[in-house]
Amino acid sequence: QRSQTPVNMDVKELLSLYQIHPNIKFSTIENPVMLGMIKSGLGMSIMNELSTTAWANQLKILPLDPATFVTYGIVTSKIRHIPPAAEKFREYAVRMLTKSVTHTADE
Repeated sequence: QRSQTPVNMDVKELLSLYQIHPNIKFSTIENPVMLGMIKSGLGMSIMNELSTTAWANQLKILPLDPATFVTYGIVTSKIRHIPPAAEKFREYAVRMLTKSVTHTADE
């Protein structure tokens, strides 16, 4: 039976791997809502660095040990050329994700 609680499958698999079974009282799939709940003292979360960067001065952010990574991908239709706006987004996403990976690797 599927859980009624929205859970990021990657995090669920990570917790299962280490046989961790949290007692979840509140849950959301919206990162800003989740971070607001954490700031209000309603718990904790396992999130990727990209989602938490803007909150770094408001929350205590700890790395996982051992480190765990998320793979991002970009999918387009089978058309030969993507629209200019989509190409600009792709360039931006690659630049920002590369910057995040480089920043993490340098620490």
